[in-house]
Amino acid sequence: MKSKSWEKMSKIFVGLLLLLASVCSYGFPEIISWQNSPLVVFDNKAQAVLSKKGLLKRPFALVTASRDELQLSVNHFDRLTVYEKSKLQVLDFANDGEIIADLYLLNGKIRYTKNFRGKDKVSGFDITVKSAFFDLKVSKPVDFFIELNMNEAWVEIKVIKGSLPLEFFAYEKKVTLVEGQKARFQGERSADKTGIQYDFLLGGRKVPKGQLSEVSDFDTAAYLKADEAVRLKEIQRKKESEAKRLEKIRKQKEYEDSFLCKNPFAHKDQCAWYLEDKKCFRKRCNASGSWGDIIERPVTANCKPQPVVAPCDY
Repeated sequence: MKSKSWEKMSKIFVGLLLLLASVCSYGFPEIISWQNSPLVVFDNKAQAVLSKKGLLKRPFALVTASRDELQLSVNHFDRLTVYEKSKLQVLDFANDGEIIADLYLLNGKIRYTKNFRGKDKVSGFDITVKSAFFDLKVSKPVDFFIELNMNEAWVEIKVIKGSLPLEFFAYEKKVTLVEGQKARFQGERSADKTGIQYDFLLGGRKVPKGQLSEVSDFDTAAYLKADEAVRLKEIQRKKESEAKRLEKIRKQKEYEDSFLCKNPFAHKDQCAWYLEDKKCFRKRCNASGSWGDIIERPVTANCKPQPVVAPCDY
């Protein structure tokens, strides 16, 4: 009896350890990579310093401008890519402050990839992507894009891999997108143009006004290729910009090195006039590359707080 009881206790203990290990494998969102200067601001108004493997340990808002991009590891399994001209928020964390439960997409474009956790991994901590059009719970492995345009009141979802059930709050029509399918909901802007319009039902349910398109197909390979082409183009642009910057530095150094004297730059036997304590002084660039022969001179147009280099007047 003791042996069986101990065996049962051991199994329970091992099960708890596996569960604990699984839970502990989740953690704070981690920065994978970024392009240009995406802005991440925590709820205490402090700006995050972007660094690879940097952890976002507080609720945050994320804003990207033109050509910005940011990739996050959401929970060591899932990936989130936030594209240019996008806004999103994480208002709080679940699991004692480590796991993103709700992601609020305010505008722009994201890619969310939910990966398989493994048979021993817990199934909890599913993320819900929230927007003006839906509360989209992502509970199965899937790879998809969401593009939200609040200025024109529409949202479009494209599934790259897996399947994704879609509900637009209490809208009568529900669809499930599978690999290579997309759908768009065209809504109606609110009177103040800050959101969209709804019809409200009993029980506090709401229905976005507008029309859900028919599910249609798209070429996933072509779409991903175009997405990667934009990224490669930006990388090339940055390389060319950096090359121009370095070339400008090289030319500036070459220009400065062409002068014998520095601060200010001058050639041999040129003079510099400068104003100091309302007095005018002149100095000469000598053969050793230093300024010498300092002498007070009458105040003229050449005498300014910043030195003026010109041929000597003798």
